[in-house]
Amino acid sequence: MLDRKKIARHLKTTLFGRNLFLLEEIDSTNKYAMQLARDGVPEGTVVCAAFQTAGRGRFERNWYASPGENLLISVIVRPKQNIELVQRITLAVSVILLESTRDFLKKYGYEPLDMRLKWPNDLMVGSKKLAGILTESLLKGKAVEALVIGIGINLNFQRDNMPQEIRDTATSIRIETGKHVDVSRFFTHFLYDFEQAYERLERTDYADVAEHWKKYNQQLGQDILIRTMQGEERGRFMDVNAEGHLIYEDEAGNRKELLAGEIING
Repeated sequence: MLDRKKIARHLKTTLFGRNLFLLEEIDSTNKYAMQLARDGVPEGTVVCAAFQTAGRGRFERNWYASPGENLLISVIVRPKQNIELVQRITLAVSVILLESTRDFLKKYGYEPLDMRLKWPNDLMVGSKKLAGILTESLLKGKAVEALVIGIGINLNFQRDNMPQEIRDTATSIRIETGKHVDVSRFFTHFLYDFEQAYERLERTDYADVAEHWKKYNQQLGQDILIRTMQGEERGRFMDVNAEGHLIYEDEAGNRKELLAGEIING
């Protein structure tokens, strides 16, 4: 469970989390944060909930989390970027989350985990999902007025508490290491890492994000099933381009580009 006093003691950021909405229960942190963004709250505002009644992932799937066990946050950023860079920013957040989690485990004496990134926004341990990211945009023309970056990471989920339908596809740090995670300490650690990386990446327009992301991906060259709102297609994962789009080859040998969707190992 997040502890406001502990957060105040350990938070080392100058911007992110200084305007903090800490909620016991909410339908969706992203939904709440989007309204705050429309109302003009400053960049760096963070919404965090102990429990979500309608947490969402991609394709409007539910995001399950027992009260107080995991980290469920939405961060509001106001990048001076056009909509074309949003996918690149999502990839950047994936890398930041993986590296911050890796460093947290090392700093506090946990067993290391072999974490990998799955296009476009999942953090995996083996074939199981540890965390997911959902980025939503508030636009003015083609310019980004605000981004709400929703992050759900399974910290203390135990298998017996998981809904039956995700027990074979999800995991947590506690399941993988056998050790409880201090949610407040993880929160302050991640926000500090996020702030440092965000400031650096904004200065460079996220130029090297795709190449950095590919170092942590294990799907390049694999046969995959591509799922979009329009249907499914089989192909081979060939690359991720500088914009963060998936490049794949379909079964007829045609090279294609995918901006939005998900992939499943074939």
